[in-house]
Amino acid sequence: MSTAWDGQPPCGQLNPSNDHTYEVVDGVLRFSSSIFFDNLLHLGFDEVNEQCWETSPELQQWMIENGIEDNQALLQYHANRLLNITQPLNREPVFWQEAFDEVRVGKCLGSKYTVRVLTGCMRAESSC
Repeated sequence: MSTAWDGQPPCGQLNPSNDHTYEVVDGVLRFSSSIFFDNLLHLGFDEVNEQCWETSPELQQWMIENGIEDNQALLQYHANRLLNITQPLNREPVFWQEAFDEVRVGKCLGSKYTVRVLTGCMRAESSC
């Protein structure tokens, strides 16, 4: 990765424009599902630092080429790609509450999911 991804020390954001990102995530989630037998699979989305994306000319160009208008749409794209990975694993995806704050990825996930909040947990089902 270029230094453009160094939006925070250390930059921990995945590159949603790179198909290899999803190949790696798929492998990690498949392996996790083989050793942990509960039905939940945590997908994160806590403290996403969008500066990594905003400072990457390559990602900005990819967003234009793919009709992704802003970081909200990019987060939605990324969430949907992750959900497509979890479906064949027969696991219920879990997101941190932050994913739904300020309408980040909660517009339309099209799947049953769990939202993890600091004081507990709530289940939700998308109606989109």
